[in-house]
Amino acid sequence: RELGSYSRPGFRYALPERKTITLLLFRSPEATLAPLDPANPEARWVDAESVASTLSNPVDGRFFRRHVLPLLDGR
Repeated sequence: RELGSYSRPGFRYALPERKTITLLLFRSPEATLAPLDPANPEARWVDAESVASTLSNPVDGRFFRRHVLPLLDGR
């Protein structure tokens, strides 16, 4: 289920770029996570209420809090 999309500035190789981020909801049994991408070696389960404060970019956290959390209330 698509939860929404937004755009924000980002940086790649020290050059500015515009990122479009789309969030999707997947249901899965909680299991041990084993990331395969060496550029993103950490993965963890986080309660929905803690996601916004866990994200490193404040724009990501605001979008999650304003647009995604209300959709998850009716999970």
